[in-house]
Amino acid sequence: MKRLIGLFGLLLLAPTLVAAQSVVTKENYTWYWDGMVWDDDDTVGCLGEALVVTGPIHVVLHETTDASGAYHFKYHFQPQHVSVVGQTSGDEFKAVGVTQGYFKLGGVNYPLYVETYINHGPVVKPGTGMALDMFWRFHITINANGDTSAYLELLEVKCRE
Repeated sequence: MKRLIGLFGLLLLAPTLVAAQSVVTKENYTWYWDGMVWDDDDTVGCLGEALVVTGPIHVVLHETTDASGAYHFKYHFQPQHVSVVGQTSGDEFKAVGVTQGYFKLGGVNYPLYVETYINHGPVVKPGTGMALDMFWRFHITINANGDTSAYLELLEVKCRE
């Protein structure tokens, strides 16, 4: 899993490294989930069915290249009236919560790579309250020698009737 997250960060970073400059950029936009099927047994398995997720996600991206040459990237995703429907039952839910993260690559006298990711993704069933509460935390630090000097991954999932 840590390789997957690290690869995610490097894939986001790759286009920017080509034209790296000492600049700060910030983007604010809406991204749209169009019928994504969420069927991961580790998270939605307790609901007994896959979920179909549709709706807008507010996205904020902030990137900086600092004076030491390190690249910093921060992201924030928040559902905005996202519909979640049980694929079998047709039960309707709402996605709420926030996903945010940060990663840094390179720089003089700093670790080679640092990434922190937090996803608090509750799914609420209107009229009955919380159906699923997912909280995922991840952190990795890779030092200048390429060794992992810190690693943490915690996934908490609580299903409620």
